[in-house]
Amino acid sequence: VGMSGLGNYHGHYGFKTFSHERAVMVQWMKSLASVFFPPYRGKPQEWASRATRMLE
Repeated sequence: VGMSGLGNYHGHYGFKTFSHERAVMVQWMKSLASVFFPPYRGKPQEWASRATRMLE
């Protein structure tokens, strides 16, 4: 009735009302997948080339 509710969508609670929260995963440790899967760079590239030479 009248002006009731006017201004409810400003500030912190308005932001929370209209934002869609998402989960965020933060890795604190470097993944070992970079060692086992291409593209290889640096030392893993050397290891991969040595391993392929041994298999030939």
